[in-house]
Amino acid sequence: MVMLLHGRINQLLMNKLFIVISSVIQFLSCSKAQNQMECLNQALLDLELDQMHIQLKSSISDSIISWKEKGLRGMDRFEKDQSNWEVDGFFLNEDSTRLFAWVLLIDNSVSGEKLDFIKYFAGEKRGEDWFFYLHHMPNKVFDREINYQQKNRKEELAKIARKSVIDGGIFVGSSCKVNYSYIDEWLSREDRDFLNWHKQFLLNRSP
Repeated sequence: MVMLLHGRINQLLMNKLFIVISSVIQFLSCSKAQNQMECLNQALLDLELDQMHIQLKSSISDSIISWKEKGLRGMDRFEKDQSNWEVDGFFLNEDSTRLFAWVLLIDNSVSGEKLDFIKYFAGEKRGEDWFFYLHHMPNKVFDREINYQQKNRKEELAKIARKSVIDGGIFVGSSCKVNYSYIDEWLSREDRDFLNWHKQFLLNRSP
């Protein structure tokens, strides 16, 4: 009887220890996520004051507008009567020759599909020119039907986009140091030929 009671006490202690360890891990995970989100938000705010960042952000927006005005395939969503959109943020690699960025796109009520998007894209500097690659990059799509026919707010999409960038590996480990290889790998992988894909995109107009 004493041995049985002793065994039960040990089991209870083990269960409590497991719960404590799980709670600590969960707490540390939440603390890390919150800390890195604060770091990312602050980094994007700081970059808003950087002249190169301002010029690149303007160039990205100008490129999207240019592709839309040329009637290139898939760019009709960026028409003013179709959506409200903005470049939410981007990060440069170590030598400022590549970037990884994301655009928030909120469907207007006149649209038939009523889909909101987060569109990720990459960019690289070749010689003196920048090339931005919006196609062959991942998207996140949000159906209004799931959101009770309500538009997603830009703040909500921005939070989702930024969390996705953090989860993807924009920071080194649990730190707030930018992981430059994360940015480079979007363009350096052998199975990606963004420049040729982009050339094809520029020739592909909507019917």
